[in-house]
Amino acid sequence: MQQPPNPNQPSQPWSNQPWDDQTQAQIPYQGAGQYPPYQQPFYGSQQSPTYISPGQFANTPPPPPPPHIGPGQPQPYSRPYGGLILATLILVYVAAWIIGFAGMSGITTSLILGLIVSLLIIDWRGFTSLQDLIKWKQMRGSKRFWLGLLFICTFYIMLGIYLCRACIPTQPATVAYKPRSRGRSAVGLVVGTVLTMFFMLIAASNPSAAKTSAGQTVVQGTVQIQSSPTATRQKSAVITPTTSISVSPTAVPTIVATSVPASTPTIEPTQVPTVVPTQPPMPTPTVAPTQPPAHTGVNGNPWGYDFNSSGNKISDPPAEFCNYFSCIKSFWNGTGYVIECQDNTFSKSGGNQGSCSHHGGDKATLFSH
Repeated sequence: MQQPPNPNQPSQPWSNQPWDDQTQAQIPYQGAGQYPPYQQPFYGSQQSPTYISPGQFANTPPPPPPPHIGPGQPQPYSRPYGGLILATLILVYVAAWIIGFAGMSGITTSLILGLIVSLLIIDWRGFTSLQDLIKWKQMRGSKRFWLGLLFICTFYIMLGIYLCRACIPTQPATVAYKPRSRGRSAVGLVVGTVLTMFFMLIAASNPSAAKTSAGQTVVQGTVQIQSSPTATRQKSAVITPTTSISVSPTAVPTIVATSVPASTPTIEPTQVPTVVPTQPPMPTPTVAPTQPPAHTGVNGNPWGYDFNSSGNKISDPPAEFCNYFSCIKSFWNGTGYVIECQDNTFSKSGGNQGSCSHHGGDKATLFSH
């Protein structure tokens, strides 16, 4: 049933704008999409929309924008190979060091060079920058040159630093990894393996080449040694034909035909007597008479003084006596013969009462021969 108009309400012209019952005013027109479905206003005589309770359909949030990378920030980077290839590279690097410490430097060099070639093919940027540790673009002048020279001279160590940094994830989780190229990794591994085997063959061929050159030197020396007697024999045949008969029968026709074809007649081998050169007897060596060795006495004295009682007692020793024997202070004041005291000193008071009394007593008598 239609209600009568309210006299207190001002008359409003008919409009298709929605009417707010609380404020008794028309709702201004809003474009579509400004309200969620449960708050969408009704306009005009169109059919009333179905009201939806809040929370029945959640609004899907837009995906977050990709992180902005400024000009001064490093570009995101990840190694273009998997963990299995990285583990293989690390094992080869460690094995190269172990083999190098064992003394096989040729195999070590081959493995390291093969690793470097593989990494240059698979991950050129990561290896040369050590996983963005070295900022080559930010360096200028001599600093870049000296750092590059240091990198080349210490490539053994730089390779280990790169492998260590490759094990550490240096990329945020929000940034997607770059797609890995399996074909490039396979090519790098194959080329590195082939070069490693090639370098190993070169290292293994060096000892054999050295042995071959040494063998050639020995053979050449042998030829020279064998050729010199031949020349000597030819010369001796020209100078003294009679002495050349002692050579082997095969050499006699050659010597006769080439050396003296005009000066000497052809001698038949049956008519040539074999002359054996007589050697003069060896002179008997003159044997020089052997002189008996000089007798050396105690303490190496030149007079031959010793403790053999078959000699004579020494009452008047020479002036250089104390240069060879340890004399007591009053040695030259003694009036007897030379004796040795218990403390290994020598006194000239032998035969007197109280000799060597201050040196432990008499020990032995010194004799001359």
